Amino acid sequence: MERAGIAGAGSIGASWALVFARAGWQVVLYDREPAVFARARSYIVAAIEDFAQFGACEDPELVLERIEFTNDLDLVANNADIVVETVFEDLSVKRQLFVELAGIVGPGTIVASSTSSFVASQMMDGLSCADRCMVAHPINPPHLIPLVEICAAPFTSATSIDRCRQIMTKVGQTPIVLRQELPGCVANRLQAAIWNEALNLVADGVVGVSDIDTAVTHGVGRRWAFTGPFESWHLNSYRSFREYLHIYKEMQEILIDSLSAKANLTDELMDRIGEERDGLLPTADIPSRKRWRDLQLMRLARQVDCDVDSEARLDQAE
Repeated sequence: MERAGIAGAGSIGASWALVFARAGWQVVLYDREPAVFARARSYIVAAIEDFAQFGACEDPELVLERIEFTNDLDLVANNADIVVETVFEDLSVKRQLFVELAGIVGPGTIVASSTSSFVASQMMDGLSCADRCMVAHPINPPHLIPLVEICAAPFTSATSIDRCRQIMTKVGQTPIVLRQELPGCVANRLQAAIWNEALNLVADGVVGVSDIDTAVTHGVGRRWAFTGPFESWHLNSYRSFREYLHIYKEMQEILIDSLSAKANLTDELMDRIGEERDGLLPTADIPSRKRWRDLQLMRLARQVDCDVDSEARLDQAE
């Protein structure tokens, strides 16, 4: 049976454990602080119950049995096909963990980081297993959002990159491979661009915080669930995309030129936005809202899968 080691039992680590266990892998979930295991286990159990409700895995009762909780790092690396690091975003902590892992992982183990802040060259350079090290950045929560951004360092071998891509595909994720190291990978940089403009629109008094969210959830976000920005543009016309782009080039230039500059993250702006959001979602209600979000993601995933199957059947019919 394939084995995955997850180093860090926070929300991302628990979600990664679900990804691999649902796919039939044996999982070892590690943390230095055993106290976090109760929360991780509770999260996993709730997700398994949701899987069962939506028919999202063949053997929901076996998923939890495939996950072992431990504070022994050696068990994480033992016979693992892949080890995924998910500790908090502190470069020195991550670097120390990878130094420890380098001394115990097997010769064929892929070593990946879920970081959204650093590149592999900052964390893994000079390690004995460096040729098998890379970033494999998920979108939270990875057991419900399949994208994985594989971002390798110059010292990572092409064979290891391809093996990581194959592993992610095998466990049901959708990997993309970046052609160069880039902080934040792709998805976070796209989000940062939207986040920057959202901050400025609120700062300039154009709309409120809740209106920004509504513009996405009831607007562009709905089609982005099925078509990305380029395909969304393409479907705006019956012309070729090349022709469409040239026709609307001037309009896009006007819009881009009108975009706000880098947002000025003043304490006053942060306090104003924070106060408005806290009024919409009190801290005590965050866990239940997260559960609501996860259920919506499951419903969306089921719909997307159905639409993909329908598209495949349509292609076959044609």
